Formats: sequence, structure tokens, C-alpha cells
Amino acid sequence: MATIQKIKAIVDRWFITEPLLFSAYCTHELVENTEINMPFRTGKRRIEYSPKVIEKLESEKVEEWLKLEIYRILLGHPYQRIPKGAEKKKNTLLMASDVTINQFYKAKVDTSGVKFFKDMAILFSLKPNINSPVNYLGLRHRSYYNPGSVRYENGKLVGDIIDSSPEVTFFKKNLKINPDNGNLETVDDLSYEQWYKWVYFLVSWTANGSGEDENTSSEREEVEKTEHKPSDKYDFSSASDLWQQDDEVMFQVQETINKASNQKEWGKINGNLKAEILANACVPVDYRKILNRFKSSILASNRNLTRMRPNRRFGYKQMGCRYEKKSRILIAVDVSGSVSDENLNQFFSIIKEFFRYGIDKLDVVQFDSRISKPVQLKRDFEKMKIVGRGGTDFNPPMKFYLEHPEYDGMIIFTDGCGNKPVYETRRKMNVVWVLINKKDYEAANLWISNLKGNLATYIPVEE
Repeated sequence: MATIQKIKAIVDRWFITEPLLFSAYCTHELVENTEINMPFRTGKRRIEYSPKVIEKLESEKVEEWLKLEIYRILLGHPYQRIPKGAEKKKNTLLMASDVTINQFYKAKVDTSGVKFFKDMAILFSLKPNINSPVNYLGLRHRSYYNPGSVRYENGKLVGDIIDSSPEVTFFKKNLKINPDNGNLETVDDLSYEQWYKWVYFLVSWTANGSGEDENTSSEREEVEKTEHKPSDKYDFSSASDLWQQDDEVMFQVQETINKASNQKEWGKINGNLKAEILANACVPVDYRKILNRFKSSILASNRNLTRMRPNRRFGYKQMGCRYEKKSRILIAVDVSGSVSDENLNQFFSIIKEFFRYGIDKLDVVQFDSRISKPVQLKRDFEKMKIVGRGGTDFNPPMKFYLEHPEYDGMIIFTDGCGNKPVYETRRKMNVVWVLINKKDYEAANLWISNLKGNLATYIPVEE
């Protein structure tokens, strides 16, 4: 079976049996990459695959590797949870992701991270299936042991690790291998960010603490011949090269998670993994990033090509472009009784920021159960007179936006306390809801995420 047909058959089956995995897969583009030496890698809204690797694998193995990448996407590892300063330690990111997923799903393939932690479990517990003092990785760790105490007695390896630091003590207690099935077992359910720190410590520790003598090289070759499994031949060093912060794709993924939760379409995902996905689906997104991207997309829609301006790359050989500041954004401000004066001041402070990014004029409407006439705000506006203070109905501002196609987008500032708006339209929606706090965001986003073309964020509490 051809490589692409293998993948297509899996995805087609997911459409029926695994609706969440199918929906998350559809948020990305499947791209062939002949340069990588691993089944799949994810990032930059792509799922890349290696045809030379996939064609040698059975369909069951291909599905396992693809499923792992989808779990990464659902947990936000490639897009929203990259620890600060991790850009130069990308292989560490992948291993932390692997062992985090392993807490909730025992894959039928040896991932890079799980295999690494199995090696560490063997090292820390001094299992007899290592060649003393050579561990499963084929490295001599003379600085770990008291050479005089490491020996075989009655066919069993005995000895103590010298390093009794809190980190090493943690791993000795928490890394276990299930004797029945060989699975890696971790006692504590740590977060992805915590596992990243532990992986980074271990990688640094093994790199700094390992030593070799003249026999190590031949011993390592022997271990590689006898111990290494087929998956060890994969090169995972570039597996997380595509990982980068991308809040917009996480909003799309979060929409699929909310839909699965609302319609109870989880497929065969177990309860523990389901809870972890839901917990991470609420990772907040900075409202400033969302609004800045919203403004950028509005401005980009007014790009005009011109021969009067040189192209940045090719000079006058290609047409340059000019951005006309004619974008029209509708701002809808909730002035119902549940929104305080302090919240309204926050709303208008944020609105003022728009004039720094090429927006010359904004139309603002106020609404509660009714909607006011639009008022045009200019760069030097000071204060608006607040009207209303009644109940909340989101249908009037949504209806006004739909009836006025001259607006390129709408931003709604609200506390979310109201019924879901009901409307039908073929128009491309471009609506951002800004909630006044995280609690209101989590409640309202359950239905906002089901409105096509609508995104939600919130204003964090300043500490």
C-alpha cells in the first residue's frame, strides 16, 4: 500500500471511530518531507511525514505514530506550552512531550522520550539486564557509582549511586518499569512543563557525569547490535524544529475540543487523557496577541499592488504594495447592568490602543437588550457617555454587524452573561469576544467556540 494511502485509510477510519482525532488532524496540512528520518513530526500547522519510513511500517504502527502527534496537538505542546529559553534544547521538548503523553496513553511504539526514561529507570534501579557498569545506552557512568561497591552477587548486580541529590533521589523513587508488560511507569503525574525541567536535568546530568575508557567504544557497539530496537534508528533530533508559539491554531484546536466535549464525541480516548486535554484546553491566550493579530488581518485585507513603489525583494522588477488605511472595525460594548464602570474603563483603554496600529477611525455601538446608534471614535477621543444598563442580548449587535458588510470585523467587549446569539449567514465572520475575566471567559467560551469565525479571549487580572 502506498504511503499516502496508508495515512488516508487511517484518517478515513477516524472520521467514524475517532471524531476528535479526525477534527484535530483536519486543522493541519499533511506534507511529505523526504529529509526527515522519523515517521511524523508536527508544527507550523503541518503534519510532516517521511515516505521512506512510513512505507516500511505496518498500518498499526503508522496509526500509533500519527495518534501521538495528534495528542501533542490537542495538548498544545507544539504551539502554546513551549518553556522559555527552550529554543536551543528542542530534542528535550520532544522527550518531555513523549513522557507526558505516556502518563495517559501507553503507545505501542518506543518514542524517543519514553525510551530515554526507560534507560534512566534501568540505570537508577541498577537492573541486572545492563552490562555493569555499562548501562542500556552503552555509556560508562563511573562517576555515578562507587567502583568498589558495584559488583555481581549470585547473578545480580548490586551497588549504589553516589549522587544522592534531590533530583536523583526523585528519579530513583518515581521511575519504574512494569515487570508484566515492560511499560514505563511514573509515580507522579507531572505537567509537561515540569517534565521538561526533569528531562533537561537528566540530559545535562548524563552528559556531564558520563566517562569512558578504552573499552567503552567496543562495548557500546556490542550493546547497539544486541539491544537496540528498530525505532532507535530514527533520528528525532529535528522532531520539534517546527514548534513555535501560535495562538490562532490553538484556538482552532480548542474549538474541536469544545465541540467534542459538548457533543460527547471523544471516540476511544480514555478518561484520564480526556481530563488532561480538557484541563489544557483552558490555557489562557493573551488578549493583546489576539487583538494585534485581528488588527493585522484587517489591515492586510486592504493591500493594493502598485508599480509606484518598489518590491522589497526584487525592486521595480516586481510590483510593490501599498496598505490603505480604510479598514472599518465595529466595536460593540456591553453596557448592561452586570458590567461595572471599572470594566467599561478597561474596555475603552484597550480601544485606544487600536489607534497605534494604523486604524484611523472606529465605530462603536453600545448594547444591553437594545443597541445604540454607532458613534465614530477618532484618535483623540476622551470619554463616551454610557447609556443602557439593562439586561443583555447579544443578538442586536450581531444582527447589526451582519446587516453592514462594510465592516471588516467586530470586537465585542462583554462579561458574557447572556444567551448565545442565533443567526444564519454565508458571510465570512471575523468576530473577537473580549471577556472581563478568566471565569467569565471559561463559561462563555463553551458556546462562543461553536460560532464559526468567532474567537474568545479575556482581560487578565493585573498583579
